[in-house]
Amino acid sequence: MIFAHRALGTFFQYGTNPQDPRKHPGTSAPEGELFHYTPAEAAQWLPFSYHKLRRMAFAREIPHVNNGNKIWLSGLNIRAITEQFTVQPFAPPQLGEGSVHAS
Repeated sequence: MIFAHRALGTFFQYGTNPQDPRKHPGTSAPEGELFHYTPAEAAQWLPFSYHKLRRMAFAREIPHVNNGNKIWLSGLNIRAITEQFTVQPFAPPQLGEGSVHAS
């Protein structure tokens, strides 16, 4: 969720500190695989909100790192979540020689 501060003309994402000095590598970068993102940071790569990611993590529906009631998602976790919710296209069965429908 992104909020805008109209008077200052600045934007920030809910749950993140706008003055956070951490560099955020991409999840597919080698250093991003093991980098730990907050749910708010991970939400930019996933089709879920910050709150939905937290609820899913506490319900143990998605892979995550739990460090003393604080949820983190590594780049590998983010990729695993993407694969978990990826729907493969339906492939119709191949008609062979012995098939009833083969002419």
